[in-house]
Amino acid sequence: MQEFATLLKDACSSGSYAYISGDKLGARFQTQLLSVDGDQLTLKNTVLPQFLNKFLSSSSFYLQLAKLSFKSSSIASNGKDIVFKLEGTDLIKRTRKQERFEFNPKHKAYCLFRNPYDDNTLLKKDIIDLSENGLSLVTFAASKLFVIGLKIEDIKVFLNGKLIKELPAAKVRYTRIMVDITGKHRMQIGFVFNPADN
Repeated sequence: MQEFATLLKDACSSGSYAYISGDKLGARFQTQLLSVDGDQLTLKNTVLPQFLNKFLSSSSFYLQLAKLSFKSSSIASNGKDIVFKLEGTDLIKRTRKQERFEFNPKHKAYCLFRNPYDDNTLLKKDIIDLSENGLSLVTFAASKLFVIGLKIEDIKVFLNGKLIKELPAAKVRYTRIMVDITGKHRMQIGFVFNPADN
């Protein structure tokens, strides 16, 4: 894991968001990397009390941080924050070669597109992840608008008010509950870009 030291330290200093979950939960939690000490990552504990028992009883824990996704069979705590140990952890995804935008609290990323059901209402949704293959946006936890397979057309992506990407179309790949850094329940919607469908 030594080769990832620079990437991890950069994520820590920039305040980039990370995401942690357990296999006993149907939700994941937005968090931040607080420090890197050898093979230990200290993460802000954003797991809400009502999810804590299921989270701790999980047999697998997943962490998405920067361009890396990890899987571990255990986690620890320093009494306040979550300690994710990289020793014995599997690197399950690495996307360093892909174009990817890393967001932190200084960024305001969102997208604009028309409601596919009436083709008129302009919708604005916050984005939490963007790569060359897809994006993830967040919406109200009770939203019924997005279903797997739904196609959205003519998507414009903005970062801090500047247009950075225009997409002909994208399809919903997954939906899941996410608890953001403030503790609010949101619905995370994952879209995939498929040139064959555009």
